[in-house]
Amino acid sequence: DSTPYARQAIAICPNLILIEQPADFDIRLKEASYQIRLSIETVLKSLPVETTYEYSSPDESYIEVTKYIDRVYIPGLVPQIVPNDLWENTFLYNGQVDGKPSPTYVRQRLQKLRRGEVAPLERQEVRLIHGAVIASKIIKNILRMTGYQSSIGIGSNKSIAKIGSGLHKPGSITVLAPAGLEQFAEFVKIDNIPTLGGKLGNALKQDFNIETMLELQRVRHLHLARVPMSNNESANVLGYEKATEILNKAYGLCRDLVDSKKFAKTATVSHQFYGHTFTPKQYFTEILQLLVDKMLVRLDFEKTNHARTPATVKLSIFLKNADNINSKLENVVWKEIKDEEGMIKSFIDKNPHVSPIRWNWNYQVDKVQIFVTFEDSPNEMLPVAISVVFALALGFVEPHGYLMQPLARTSIHLDTSHPHDPPYWYDNKCGEAAGNYDASQGGIYDRGVLTGNYTSESIIEVKAGFDNAHFGKNILISRD
Repeated sequence: DSTPYARQAIAICPNLILIEQPADFDIRLKEASYQIRLSIETVLKSLPVETTYEYSSPDESYIEVTKYIDRVYIPGLVPQIVPNDLWENTFLYNGQVDGKPSPTYVRQRLQKLRRGEVAPLERQEVRLIHGAVIASKIIKNILRMTGYQSSIGIGSNKSIAKIGSGLHKPGSITVLAPAGLEQFAEFVKIDNIPTLGGKLGNALKQDFNIETMLELQRVRHLHLARVPMSNNESANVLGYEKATEILNKAYGLCRDLVDSKKFAKTATVSHQFYGHTFTPKQYFTEILQLLVDKMLVRLDFEKTNHARTPATVKLSIFLKNADNINSKLENVVWKEIKDEEGMIKSFIDKNPHVSPIRWNWNYQVDKVQIFVTFEDSPNEMLPVAISVVFALALGFVEPHGYLMQPLARTSIHLDTSHPHDPPYWYDNKCGEAAGNYDASQGGIYDRGVLTGNYTSESIIEVKAGFDNAHFGKNILISRD
């Protein structure tokens, strides 16, 4: 109960039972992550075409398998590669079944295809089915090799796949087709949209009285850009670019590509003391020894798997004295870390303002950290894996997402003002400058937005026309 968060939790819930985190928790977590990595690699290495694998965080990864699917697809073979139990825990959002996710739609479609009752599968359906087959193999292999459950989202981009991975936990596959965007947007909470799970998401919910992804789509871009980023600074607003990014995610659009990450150039292990003093010395020594052991495990892994050795090693101790003055003692030689007396002597020699007495008794230790840098590049690019949630991204449409399909109502919000004549978008100041673009007349008329049936190609032409005219500085394409 020594951490600030623990004290807050106990104040709210006095009967709360706190469980102490095992001292070797981080080591066990890395070992589990490594085992999961091996289980995923087994599946990916069985594919005849290389896939793009991106490590995002300890519990999240993305895989791009579109090229693999397009290369290996053989017309008429899809129904034969689908296991009978594939759709038992697979949810498909495609707008087909009473506005609800259907775990049976594709299975019924395949059965009819085998009997010759329906036309051959469309390209999108083929990609979705192949993706679900790969996802099913990954989930089963992770469970078999590690005992961990995982969930997978399949979508046209990283944002949609991420949302899908959290909809039907655990042990499930969620397929989000572009045609089913409105179907699942009705109940997906704003908190589940990537980057909107914190203060920004709460501000949007409070300012516009909205809760779901679909309700966020209906917020005017102009109003969204004016959302204050700080209660104390009314002039510091969200702005045009961030508002555009948020609305794109609300509509299921995301231009971020799945990209294999390079290995980190640094490694860090640390321990937060939360108010403990340097005494008793034995406690500090045990923590320090644990950190050293953890770092040695990491360095051994890097050397064995990637032929990487540390270029520099630095141990830092963050202190606070009786007068609440912060200090940082660092740059201890690696050989001194296991020599407690030598380490303390080294600190004193390099920091003469810290006397042995003050060091031992009057300083509060906030944090101890071992920091390593690598200068050499790894000789092998192994994928880095996940632990719990897995998002599988399938790019089965162009970057414009569902806009490739004709839309019932498409709005093009335009800033048509000259940068020197108000109203304008400049320095986060939002004007009301908006007009309708008439492609046949080649100009602006009235006020508001352009509404009608458009494909992504025609929208691109409209945007290009304004870019060439040098007065369409900011253009937002949205669906009202």
